[in-house]
Amino acid sequence: MSLKNIIIPGYKSNSMQDGQEGAAMNDINADAGIVKIGITGSAGSGKSLVCSRLRQKGIVTLDCDQIARQVVEPGTQGFKKIAAQFGPEVAGKDGRLDRAVLRRMIINEPELKKKLENIVHPLVLEEMIFQMDNA
Repeated sequence: MSLKNIIIPGYKSNSMQDGQEGAAMNDINADAGIVKIGITGSAGSGKSLVCSRLRQKGIVTLDCDQIARQVVEPGTQGFKKIAAQFGPEVAGKDGRLDRAVLRRMIINEPELKKKLENIVHPLVLEEMIFQMDNA
C-alpha cells in the first residue's frame, strides 16, 4: 500500500485544480496547517498499517482502542466508575479490569451495555481531545 493512495476528503491541496478536493498523503506538508482525519474500518482492514505509515512520515496518530484501555486502568476514574456500577467482580486477580467478566455481564443486556458506554465513551473523548491539544 502506498501513502499516495490514501485520500483525505475535503482537503484542498495546492497541487489540485479548482473544484477538486481530497489529497494524497504526499501532498500534505507543514504549510497545510493541522489536518485531523479519522481512520475507520472493520477488524483486519489495515487501520494499524495506515497509522504506522503515517507515523513513519512524522504524523501524530491517536489510537482510540489504546485510549479506551488506558482510561480503565486500575486507579483511574473509569475503573472506579465501572467497579461501582458493575461490582467488584469486574476486577481480575491482577487488579485490572476483567474484560471477559464484564463482557458476559453486558452481552445480552442492552441497558447494561449503555451504562458501560456512558462511563467509557466520555472518558475516551476527553483523553482524545487532551492528546490532540497536546500533540
